[in-house]
Amino acid sequence: MTVNYSLDASSSTFLGTQRLLFRWKGSLWKSTCAELFLWLAAYYALSISYRFFMDPYQKRIFEDLAVFFNTYSEFIPLTFMLGFYVSTVYNRWREIFDHIGWIDTPALMIASFVRGADERSRMIRRSCVRYLVLVQAMVFRDVSTPVKKRFPTMQHVVTAGLLTESEKTIMDSVTTQYSKFWVPMQWTFSLLKMARDEQRIESDHIYVELIDTIKSYRSTVLSLTLYDWVNVPLVYTQVVTLAVRSYFLLALLGRQFLVTDRDIPKARTMDIYVPVMTILQFLCYFGWLKVAEALLNPLGEDDDDFEVNYILDRNLQVGLLIVDDAYDLKPQLEKDFFWGDTTAEPFYTAESAQRPIRPNVGSCVEFPAKNDGVMIRQRRPTITLANGELTMDGGIEAVPVLGSDHDDSSCRRSSAFSDSNFFKRLQGLTSRKGSISSLASTNAGETRSSSPIGQQKLTHSSPGSGRCEIPIGPLPAKATPSPLRLSFRGRVAPSNGLPAISEEHNNDKLKAKDSTPLDANVSTQGNDADAFIKGGTRHSGSEKDEDGKTHWRM
Repeated sequence: MTVNYSLDASSSTFLGTQRLLFRWKGSLWKSTCAELFLWLAAYYALSISYRFFMDPYQKRIFEDLAVFFNTYSEFIPLTFMLGFYVSTVYNRWREIFDHIGWIDTPALMIASFVRGADERSRMIRRSCVRYLVLVQAMVFRDVSTPVKKRFPTMQHVVTAGLLTESEKTIMDSVTTQYSKFWVPMQWTFSLLKMARDEQRIESDHIYVELIDTIKSYRSTVLSLTLYDWVNVPLVYTQVVTLAVRSYFLLALLGRQFLVTDRDIPKARTMDIYVPVMTILQFLCYFGWLKVAEALLNPLGEDDDDFEVNYILDRNLQVGLLIVDDAYDLKPQLEKDFFWGDTTAEPFYTAESAQRPIRPNVGSCVEFPAKNDGVMIRQRRPTITLANGELTMDGGIEAVPVLGSDHDDSSCRRSSAFSDSNFFKRLQGLTSRKGSISSLASTNAGETRSSSPIGQQKLTHSSPGSGRCEIPIGPLPAKATPSPLRLSFRGRVAPSNGLPAISEEHNNDKLKAKDSTPLDANVSTQGNDADAFIKGGTRHSGSEKDEDGKTHWRM
């Protein structure tokens, strides 16, 4: 049977949980009271003998043994062993319950796919359900003592109505030394094949779906025989049981209160007559062990074992109702109560309506995120310092958010420029005394950079959108910049758009990426104004190609 306390634990109030401590059936007190009383009887027998019947020499030996057992009993790793053992047994207990087998899904499939209201169709459906429950009963007889007591022989199964005399005769005619769980399952498959041949099952696809459902039920139920066959290794159970019991056997001497004037290390010289802490420890460890013992075979007769007889009765009754009495039973179609209501919500009672509802709303819904008008692609890694060189990876572009207004104020307050990885890198490329000036203009606007080294700014301007300047800071003195190549996209929003900015490798000139040609001029000034750094080597000068375009040698 099972001990249900869900209602008492429905609220985590102080009185609600404390009431559980006073339950008896399936409780800690019921499972450990016998061992605790036996241990206390032995404990007080030794205590009385030590106090009143031993001579000084015997007391001395008793005290030495008490200190010895108390010291070395702590070497037994009870918590470690019990924790792993209970975890293993609990997982096995859950898996056994998941493989109990419920008739609902197979019965619903049979009622839906085996059509016909005539007597033969009803017999086919009812026989299929009865055979499935018969398989479960035969399995339970072999693995569960309550069911074995209910059906000691197959003749008792016939008397109970799960099997007919003619069916028992056929089953007895099958000669095998192994279990015959498969015989009723074969009868079920044969009936479904006959129903398909008689067109009571409309298509082969439906027939295969029905067979797969029956196969799943069979695998679930028969797995109980495997759990019964292969247990938790016996040595594991023996080790844990021996460890717990030997620990408290040693505690009979080790936890005694000693009445002596000797200077004994780790001796319990405070005499309170009742070993309160040891009793609490006994309840915890023995209760923990009893949990594992109760879960080890949940198909038995303990307080917390499964109600297997109830499951058999329930499966038979519900299955027959589904395939026969409730076959094709359905209400007449009508408009529901919420017809035309876009905010359907059932009513509450006055008591239930007083409890506030906390809907499923994301935790960041109310987060005050900054509404930037520009978006960029993230780049990783942004700056890589290796062997004293500054390298830059990947490309970056900034694009306007569709539907946003990019005026001068929005440009200044956009954190996409000032905080992006792109501009953080640009701030490190001005250690030399010179400046980079680029002027790019299209029909949408222009972008230029021209200022003394250490005070450079990247300036963007477009018709109707004002100007936006981003300062570029100094580069660390020892860092060697790798080549920096900038390209300016002409992709502009329909109104007041902001051109996207990107950085690329393996490109020795500034260029426009959109269909509109983009002219770019690059100039340098200062002591090192005649050179760019590329791979640690200076390159300077320019040349014109056959089309008349100027290329900067980087």
